[in-house]
Amino acid sequence: MVLGVLGAAVLVGTVTADAGFPEGSVRYRLIEGSWLVDDCTICGRPPILVPIEGTFVLVPQPSRSLFDSFRVEHLRFVGGAGEGRYTGDLAGTYIRGGLEPLFHEMRLTGSLGAGEVELRSGMQELTIAPPWIEIDLTQVSPDPQEFPLQVFSLHLVA
Repeated sequence: MVLGVLGAAVLVGTVTADAGFPEGSVRYRLIEGSWLVDDCTICGRPPILVPIEGTFVLVPQPSRSLFDSFRVEHLRFVGGAGEGRYTGDLAGTYIRGGLEPLFHEMRLTGSLGAGEVELRSGMQELTIAPPWIEIDLTQVSPDPQEFPLQVFSLHLVA
C-alpha cells in the first residue's frame, strides 16, 4: 500500500527527495487545483481567482506528541499574466497527525506581490492521504485593529 501511494506520487512528479536540505526533506510541486484568491473586502468587486504553480520543501522537525512537525521552506509560486500576475515567496510551519480523524495546520509568512503577508489555515481535517497535501490558508492581519482592503487566500494542492 505504501509503495503504491509513493509510486503514484513520484510518477506524477509531485514528491521527490531534495538534496541540499536535511535528510528526510521532501520537495513538493503545486499541481492543478492550486489557487490564489485576491479579494477586496469593501470594494464589492468579485474575488479574483488565479491558478498558481510552484514548489516548496517540507523539512522534518522534532515531533510534538501525536503530530508530525515540518518547516515549509521556499514556497515559491506564480500565477496570472501581465498586470494580473501574482508571485509569492513564503515559508513557515506545517503539522499533521492526531487521532482519528487526522488533522493538519499550516502557517506561512513572506512576500506576496509587493507586500508582506501572513497566512494561516487553522486546524483542518485531512481530506487526502499523506504524502499529498490539500489545504486552505487565509491572510491574517498582524494588528487586530487593522482591516486590510485586499485579502489573499491560498488553496494548495501538492
